[in-house]
Amino acid sequence: MKAGISSFCAALALAATPLYGCAAPQHDLNTTSPVDSSVPAAGHEAGDTSTANNTPMGKEGPGAGMSGTGAGGPAAGGPGDTSGAKQVVVTLDPRSGSKMTGTATFTTEGNKVDLTIEVRGAPAGVHAVHIHEHGDCTSSDAESAGGHWNPTKEAHGKWGDSAYHLGDIGNLTVNADGTGTLSMSTDKWTIGTGQNNDITGHAVVIHTKGDDFKSQPAGAAGTRIGCGVIQRK
Repeated sequence: MKAGISSFCAALALAATPLYGCAAPQHDLNTTSPVDSSVPAAGHEAGDTSTANNTPMGKEGPGAGMSGTGAGGPAAGGPGDTSGAKQVVVTLDPRSGSKMTGTATFTTEGNKVDLTIEVRGAPAGVHAVHIHEHGDCTSSDAESAGGHWNPTKEAHGKWGDSAYHLGDIGNLTVNADGTGTLSMSTDKWTIGTGQNNDITGHAVVIHTKGDDFKSQPAGAAGTRIGCGVIQRK
């Protein structure tokens, strides 16, 4: 009989309707109800794993989309990188019994190429400077460098005139102490592009006399006293 009453009271307790003679259900106020992790907290969508500052982590975490050499940024020197200038330093060695030495430095500057030639131990006076076709200075007279570099097939002349070779640099004046400098800048040359105006693979030649800018095919500049190959390291 007691078992039957207990069952009846239990059923009424579940219905939250206590009856006289049945004990009211007891609730432990010190018990914390479990949190359903499937229910998102206020202000967060389901599946949101954001931190308190609302910065999502994971694929879109710190570093994602940053430029530079890390993930997502272009590698230095890659396509579209125009930060690095190209430079070629040519060593000029003596030829035809001369004692002259020097350098010819080609540097890209925007869409132009700057050239600076410096010589030492050269005979005082005016000396023609040309870029020659072949990057070969092996012969003692530098004749192995061939004729003037002339990709545009123009007549020999003075740089900037109506007709001239791309190799017609001009004249270098050497002082009494054997030193001389020549500088120029042009957008007619390129470095390492493989185009027909690419100076690499050719040779810089210093002549014993000045260029008269009219005699064909080389300006009556005389023998070759210095030579250096234009090549990228």
